Amino acid sequence: MGMSTPAMAFDFDAIVNRSTVFRNQAALHDAYVPNVMPQREEQIIKITTLLADVASGGIPSSFLVSGPPGTGKSATVHFVVRQLKKKGVQAFMTIVNCRQGRTFSAIFSDIAQALASQIGKREKVIKSGLGRREHVRRIVELVKEFGGGPMVIVLDEVDCIDDKDIIFDLIRLPQNNGLENAWISVVGVSNDPTFYDSFDASSQSSFEKERVIFPKYNCDQLKAIAVSRAEVAFKPGAIDYGLISRAAAKAGDDGDARRVLQVLESAGRIAQQQNCQKVMEWHLTDALGRVEVDAALESFRGMPLPQRIVMAAVLVRSLEAGKTGKVDSDDVYKLYTAMCTRVLGPDAVHTDRWMGDVLTEFDSLRLTRRRLDYRGRHGRSNVITLIAKPEDLLKTLLSSNDDGDKDFKEIVGKYQKAFETEGKLQPVVPTPKQTTIA
Repeated sequence: MGMSTPAMAFDFDAIVNRSTVFRNQAALHDAYVPNVMPQREEQIIKITTLLADVASGGIPSSFLVSGPPGTGKSATVHFVVRQLKKKGVQAFMTIVNCRQGRTFSAIFSDIAQALASQIGKREKVIKSGLGRREHVRRIVELVKEFGGGPMVIVLDEVDCIDDKDIIFDLIRLPQNNGLENAWISVVGVSNDPTFYDSFDASSQSSFEKERVIFPKYNCDQLKAIAVSRAEVAFKPGAIDYGLISRAAAKAGDDGDARRVLQVLESAGRIAQQQNCQKVMEWHLTDALGRVEVDAALESFRGMPLPQRIVMAAVLVRSLEAGKTGKVDSDDVYKLYTAMCTRVLGPDAVHTDRWMGDVLTEFDSLRLTRRRLDYRGRHGRSNVITLIAKPEDLLKTLLSSNDDGDKDFKEIVGKYQKAFETEGKLQPVVPTPKQTTIA
């Protein structure tokens, strides 16, 4: 007698076919490029003017676009490039996200793929293992097949690259490789307004002196952006104008439009999970709390590797501590020293004073909390407690796409596996001579 299949404990069809408050949820995402860019008309005109020569086959300018996060830099540049393509401009134009790949190999490989795609050729993805000369040779051959002419390469989040010479290698690639009928313009999109100032005089001469600055949005601008996106993202009647305005006011106090849109999407998701037909005030309140944590983790994700090693040390010591989760800063520094020595070498280890500054930054992001613990005749010590969830921090620590993080991710991965299988970690006390992390 055959065994019967057990009945499912939930109504699968009801979950899949539940009603949604969204019409086009993608309209609330970073990557979405709207058909109209409100509040950025001045910047659109500037960028279009600087790139206008590509339409006539001329030599476009190389320039820098800068401004704080969430001010519409990437979306505006994407918008202009898309409009130029719609006008029938035949020049090669591509956008490379330097946060997803910050090395010479990753960036040149992305450009080679885009070139190959535009000429209808399949290009093998090779992001590591090739030398600089081989990467340059691949692009030179593809440029010849493309036919040369003006080329625009947008390096989005250019401040993430690990070698600024990449920019000038690209700009000078045609003249250094005998491509007489090809010109490359590099548009750098950066959150750091001082990024350009760090170039030497000869490097600065490769860029147009005029930069395109994106100031923070004010409250009225944020409301206008939120309303225009919400009209596309939500079904009619699924969210009230007043709620959209409150989301812009509460989430946009730092002028970051991305955070406002994230709050609206999160509120919609919460309403949907509760099978509600409309986003309500309590959905918005819940969403504001969730997005605050996500924003802190995103800020942490973009920190340099030494700072992330400090967080890894805090996280490991907290997990070892079990229920209390309280750790001594001296113990954290010992583990940081061992990890940093393994990943970056002994010369890269910073002082405990430097680590204190890093921990202050973590406190400001509400990832950790520190307090002084007085121990009588034994003096005093800084005690650190995690605020963020350990699983969220582990995921963030392992999410980097930087090839240089391989050793670090291998170490953190071992701790993650132990945490997932045992729920806590056994103490790891590195000795001064220890160079590997068990």
